[in-house]
Amino acid sequence: MGSDMHFAIDPWVVTAFSSHETIPPKGYKDAWFGLQLPKGSKQITVEAKLRYRQADQKVAEALLKAVPKDIDLARDYGVTRIPTLPVVDMTTGRQVLKVTGR
Repeated sequence: MGSDMHFAIDPWVVTAFSSHETIPPKGYKDAWFGLQLPKGSKQITVEAKLRYRQADQKVAEALLKAVPKDIDLARDYGVTRIPTLPVVDMTTGRQVLKVTGR
């Protein structure tokens, strides 16, 4: 968020984050989700992934398009096109759960 408390993506304008969804090193975050299962369900398989990406793709594209004219990305950094930011699966968990209480 910028100083006027409106959404901003330019690093030189951002003064605060609108939300903090980060997980600190060696930390954790609990998340709870409700599921509506079909009647008669006996079990459900749940898979969870912790994913990491440096920034939203659209934010990266906007930043690279806004580079000052005196910076030549191709010459200085070898960047000739806007790269696709990778999404890294940090860890994955899978659990089969029995449905009870129905």
